[in-house]
Amino acid sequence: MARNWSNSTYPGTLDEAVAEINADRHNRRYMQLIGLTVEGRGSRAGERHTLAPAHNYVGLAPRVGETVECSALGLGSEWTVVEVTEGYPGSLTVERA
Repeated sequence: MARNWSNSTYPGTLDEAVAEINADRHNRRYMQLIGLTVEGRGSRAGERHTLAPAHNYVGLAPRVGETVECSALGLGSEWTVVEVTEGYPGSLTVERA
């Protein structure tokens, strides 16, 4: 069973989300953030969504290529991770395949 990520969706790209967080000088709490870009599988194939970086409540970040569920995108669907950001505000970077 795939892990579920409940991060809210972000209207732009993961790079844009990371730039926004890194530029926010008031958001320097020392809490790990994880954000994802995912592509749909099965009936959701062709869809691509960005999940906003959020505080890490789930554990280890998924890796590029891993299958996950995203409750913000509807229950019961699976997604492939295509980009991941993991780290702390001010030093987030994006990992791609």
